[in-house]
Parts: sequence; C-alpha cells; structure tokens
Amino acid sequence: MNYKINNKKGFTMIEMLVSVAIFSIVITMIMGTITTIVDASRKARTLTEVMNNLNFGFESMTRTLKTGTNINVTSNTISAKDQKGRTILYEFSNEGGITKKVDTESPEPITSNNLKLSSWYIKEYTSGRGLPDGGEQPRVFFSVKGRVETAKGIASEFTLQSTVSQRQLELGDN
Repeated sequence: MNYKINNKKGFTMIEMLVSVAIFSIVITMIMGTITTIVDASRKARTLTEVMNNLNFGFESMTRTLKTGTNINVTSNTISAKDQKGRTILYEFSNEGGITKKVDTESPEPITSNNLKLSSWYIKEYTSGRGLPDGGEQPRVFFSVKGRVETAKGIASEFTLQSTVSQRQLELGDN
C-alpha cells in the first residue's frame, strides 16, 4: 500500500478568507473609534477657542468697567469712559454676539461667529458704601447664555456670568 503524505505547508483558501474577514472587522471597529476620538478632539478644540474668545470679550468689558468712569447700563448695552476719555460701548447684538464701539467708530464684533448668545442679563448696582462725595461705588452684573457650534453642527451650551465693580474712587477734591 502506497499512501501519499501531503507535506505541503500553507493556508487553505477558506482559512485565508476567514482571517481577512476577521481582520477587516477589527480594522473597521478601530477606525470607528479613531474617527470618534478625532471628532471629540475637534469639538473640544473649537469649544476652547470660542470660549477663550468669549473670555477675552468679558475681560475687555471688565477692564473698561474697572478703570472707567461714567458707567451706563441698559438692557443690552454697557458703556463707560476709559482713561483716555473715549466712550467705550459694548452691545449684546441680536445676531448673537458682542460688539465693541469706541467713540464714533463702527462697532466691531469681539466674539466669534461660532458663538450664538441666546439671552443676556445686565444690571447695575451700587455697593451700598457711600463715598465721601455722597455717591456710591458702581457695580455691574452681567450674565449670558449661549451656544457654541462647530463646523460639523456639534454644539455645546454654556452660561457665563460676572460681577464687576469700579476700582477708581471718584473722591472729588477731598
């Protein structure tokens, strides 16, 4: 009896197809995870940039109010005279952003286009401490709610508020 022993080494076609199918499934799952991580990173980066932009706008308003005089507050504007005597006007616009106007110049947006403010609240208070000239130290509270939208339509909502009091005492001639 002659028996032939098959000494050929390698994979059969079925083994190759099964291994390629399993490899494809694993790669597809990994690529889905990587895509999700990249999108989350892009959203976080966009959110950080826009929030930094909004913080810059708030810092600009805060600086003007702390060092300014003749503070005037309405339902959607804050204005004050800066140290150079210029009137600085901040307006919460209907388009959803904040604009800054210096004297008679055209208003310039100070917030990103990705930022949409849905509501704001501004109120002027006095600190209750009487100044030597009989006046009271001004204090302004402002709060905004809004939404940050990324290029792919991913959005995050936020609420930001601040209270600012004037640092300069208007003591007059005393």
